[in-house]
Amino acid sequence: MRQNLWIALDGGTTNTRATLVQDDQIIDTVAESVGVRDSVQNQRSPVLDAVAKCLKTLRERHSISADQVEVVASGMLGSDAGLMNVPHVSAPASANQVADSAVEWFDESVWPKPVRIFPGLRTGPDLNQSNLLEQSLAEDIMRGEETQAWGLWQMLLKDRPEVVSQPWVLIWPGSHTKMIGMDAQGSILGSYTTLAGELFAALKSATLLRRSVTESGELEYSDEMVDLAAKTVWEQGLVRAAFWTRVADVRGSLDASQRSAWLSSAVIGADVDALSKHPWVAGNAGVRIMIGGDKVRQSLYSRLLRQRLNCQVEVLESKYCEQAAAVGAVYLAKIRRQSGC
Repeated sequence: MRQNLWIALDGGTTNTRATLVQDDQIIDTVAESVGVRDSVQNQRSPVLDAVAKCLKTLRERHSISADQVEVVASGMLGSDAGLMNVPHVSAPASANQVADSAVEWFDESVWPKPVRIFPGLRTGPDLNQSNLLEQSLAEDIMRGEETQAWGLWQMLLKDRPEVVSQPWVLIWPGSHTKMIGMDAQGSILGSYTTLAGELFAALKSATLLRRSVTESGELEYSDEMVDLAAKTVWEQGLVRAAFWTRVADVRGSLDASQRSAWLSSAVIGADVDALSKHPWVAGNAGVRIMIGGDKVRQSLYSRLLRQRLNCQVEVLESKYCEQAAAVGAVYLAKIRRQSGC
């Protein structure tokens, strides 16, 4: 029988992934372009079918049985739009606290054995103790990014221990942008979330701007355009910078791809403005910021963050971005196993 074999499930807004891991090596990853955004109330969720398909593919491709592998899940699979709503753990939190709070979920049509689901984290005051809306604005939630953060911490602890020997901040752009504070012991201090990715998608598909942008193809970014779009946002606000996309169309100033890049840069500029005001990084020249995500976003965010902050800003190598979620999930699973649960 094969030993130390795991399948790490990770569900997000638009995708569901399953990664096969043996010992500490990633063997294979499969994905379905289905996420919790596709969930439908009062019907079998498409997410269930996506998870079942991913598991079936790995099972058949690698000739493994359910008895040979432990399946664990994180991210939005632990929400009411995923497999099961698992209550958040309050931050600050250690990996041990999250691992010990995992729950088991079972649906024989998806997998013949129980799947262990890890909870996400909640940041902020106990809203039951306060009726003040202003205090509640400090609250934040995340599902999945905490697993990525611990996976990243594990990999950096092995490869570059000096990086994680002091407090640091992870910024991971995507459908939502997550900023996560980490301490030197590997605990997560909390999170701070924006809606940047989905806002860009909404602006280019559900407003008048849809006539002025392109829905496909690579965007034509230039340093000059990115800087000017961000400067416009910082000085005049996103609502003005976004509308100028339409002006550029009417005037013929930019082509469709360039206009899309302008709008994207404006949204990212607004995002960086919000992130740079957080106490973890504002006026804190000694903190190190690590940026995950795809290479294009990494480049744009790192460029603009360096303009707004005096922090050390570093772009993560692709291997860390691609493997963090699976490594983190297996790390939590091993903690859970060692605790005897």
